[in-house]
Amino acid sequence: MITSFAEFLEQLQAKEAELLAAESVQHAPTIGDMYEGLTRELVQRAIPKELNLRLVDGFVIGVDGKHSHQTDAMLVKGDRGRQLPKTDTWEWPIADVLAVFEVKKNLYGNELVDSINKMRTISLQQKERLSENRQVHLGPSNSAFARLLGRSPESGELDDLTSETGELLRTLAHEQLAPVRVVFGYDGYVDEFGLRNGFLDALKKVPDGLAGPTVLPNLIVCRTNTLLKLNGHPYIVPELDDGQWHIFGSTREAPMVLLLELLWTRLSNEFQARFPVDDTLKMEAIAPLLSGKPIVDQDRRGWMFYAKTLTRKQLAEVETQHWTPFEVTLEEHVIFAMAMNHGGLALNDTDLLDAADHYGLDLADFADRLVVARLFSWRSTGLAHRIRPVSLL
Repeated sequence: MITSFAEFLEQLQAKEAELLAAESVQHAPTIGDMYEGLTRELVQRAIPKELNLRLVDGFVIGVDGKHSHQTDAMLVKGDRGRQLPKTDTWEWPIADVLAVFEVKKNLYGNELVDSINKMRTISLQQKERLSENRQVHLGPSNSAFARLLGRSPESGELDDLTSETGELLRTLAHEQLAPVRVVFGYDGYVDEFGLRNGFLDALKKVPDGLAGPTVLPNLIVCRTNTLLKLNGHPYIVPELDDGQWHIFGSTREAPMVLLLELLWTRLSNEFQARFPVDDTLKMEAIAPLLSGKPIVDQDRRGWMFYAKTLTRKQLAEVETQHWTPFEVTLEEHVIFAMAMNHGGLALNDTDLLDAADHYGLDLADFADRLVVARLFSWRSTGLAHRIRPVSLL
């Protein structure tokens, strides 16, 4: 469903963009308005009318009352927004903003820096909002954490300012609750290689630097090439690489699939709504681009970033993968079913131990396999639980 609908949006986008490019208008603001209008039309088609959401342009209002830069489009809920007098521009509180879009006719160096900086401002508004004491449901973030590390968060880990894993969990929680930030470039960098290098150069020029992964956009689209944040909602690379979290990757295919996955995941988490899932076995060919590691000690707290530079030849060799099921024997299937009925796989569960002994299986080895496959995660020593499904509800 996602793939077929995304293909429709991509075809519509290509057709309409071709018509806009043929216009003889030379007035830059008007040209910008045309492409912003096309982007709003594409996004509007992806949002179920039943949710009563609106797509407007204007300003995001932080909890301190300060305005963001003017957005090209923002997806909002509720009725707490205010239309500015004599305009079609709105201001909307950060708590009710679900997605923000920045649209560029031509996306090159300065425009990319500008887009990243604007998204950074909105992310900092969200950080201020979360600094207030509030009760929020972090189930999706806990699942993302489990898929990343193979274990569930410990009690109090979210508020632990002295550990790297606490910083990881707070980052995932921020990404779950913040607006999805998307940058659209209709022209600009001609290929994946150019977009990757342009992004890395732009990071060095963002005013005031980068406070961490949260300030970066979730998705940057230029032509048919895409940069994607792997923040667990829903995309993530399991396991840390020498303590580094794979934060960004690139791909040269199916930008609308990625957009739909990000938007529908955000809406699913917000409204507990049901959305179609991708029923193909195809997995996006994502090349690693940027990784990071939290730095926490007595003198400083922050992030260290590491860039992955690849040649055009290496990028061309990144192939699309296909999902394959986790294979089990009949005996392992029996143990798996018992574990599900028992609420988890406990290595001291006498029934599971007896069944494993009867079938000649090593219960600990089977639990490790389930955790490595990220079907289960360790909730405590000797106790593995199923990870919440990552597909949309």
